[in-house]
Amino acid sequence: MTVYYDDENDILVIKLKEEKAVDTIELGEDVFALVNEKGEIVELEIWRAKELIGSVMAEKIAEKVMNIMGAKK
Repeated sequence: MTVYYDDENDILVIKLKEEKAVDTIELGEDVFALVNEKGEIVELEIWRAKELIGSVMAEKIAEKVMNIMGAKK
């Protein structure tokens, strides 16, 4: 597996297999799976990565802090 971030275009690429992609499937807004001829995912692309991943990470961190604070009461 190879992970690459294209800073200029804000795209996170996660290459799962070193195989040729023959099709692209949109998994969600700005999240794409590239598949081989067998339909197996060989690569994932996350466009607007800073925004999408950043917001998810912020939510997870907030959730953990809330759990820690709740446990200390």
